[in-house]
Formats: sequence, C-alpha cells, structure tokens
Amino acid sequence: MQMGDQKNVRILIAAVLLAGTGMLAARAVHTMHEVSATRSQTDAEAKGPGSSRINRMKATMEERREARHAAASLPRDPFRGPSAQPVRENDGAAVQTAEAVATPARPATASVPALRALVYDNVRPSVQLACEDAISPWLGQGDTFKGWTVLEIGPGSVWIRNGSRKQELGLN
Repeated sequence: MQMGDQKNVRILIAAVLLAGTGMLAARAVHTMHEVSATRSQTDAEAKGPGSSRINRMKATMEERREARHAAASLPRDPFRGPSAQPVRENDGAAVQTAEAVATPARPATASVPALRALVYDNVRPSVQLACEDAISPWLGQGDTFKGWTVLEIGPGSVWIRNGSRKQELGLN
C-alpha cells in the first residue's frame, strides 16, 4: 500500500464517521422538536377553559378518595383471620354491631403448633407450622393458621399468639 492510498483510506473513514454522526445528530434534533411540539399541544389543551391545574388536582384527589372508599367497602378475604370485632359508638356508649355479635369467639386451641420450617431474611421472612395433623402454608408476619397468629419472625424463633396466649417457638 502506498502513502497516497493510506491517506485516501483515512479520508474515507473520516467521511463515513462524519456522515454517521451528522445523521444521528439530525435524528436527535428531529426527536426533540417532536417532543416539544407534543408538549406545547398538551399545555395548550390543559390551559383550555375550565381545566386549571388546581381543578385537575382536585378531581384526581376526589377520584382517589372514591377508590379508597370503594376498596374499604369490599368484603374481607374469607381465608384470612377475622379482624377485631367492629364496634360503633352510639351517644358515647359502645354498641356491638350485628355482625360482631353473630361472629362467635374462637375457642383457644389446646395444642401449640410446632415450628416445621423457618426462612429468615430481611425482605420477607416466612415460617411453616405443624398443628395436630395439618401443615400450614408459608406464613408471614400477621398471617393466621388454626387460630394462631404469627406475631414476629426472628432468625431462630417465632412468636405466635392465640387469643391472650402468647408462645415462642424455637428451632430444635
């Protein structure tokens, strides 16, 4: 290869790189113009009559409030333990609702479950309990099995509760 050929190859490579860079720059400028045009159009629609930013925020807050009320009115999951008995106040005196009266109190389970498995990590610790002839699914903090609620899961033990009875289960 001669000195003149190397110079021509270098010029050709530089021209190709310059052309490619120019095409990428033109594409970026075109995209920026499209984004700014879309943003201007959106701002113009938002500034239309009756659509101030405060009114849109109020509408969004109202929609979220309605969604929270709708979610709160849904029935509880039947596979989870019952929540505390609902009580409403009537002229300062606590009155149990019909639902609370109809829900019988669970009898305390005579047998304490055994700790079958324990997976402890900082993200989602889980335990598996064995009570009588049944084995629980993987339980997290707050889950209930056979009347026993998992209170706390530690690296080597689990605290559970059934009514007023509190029990620590450790690894053997």
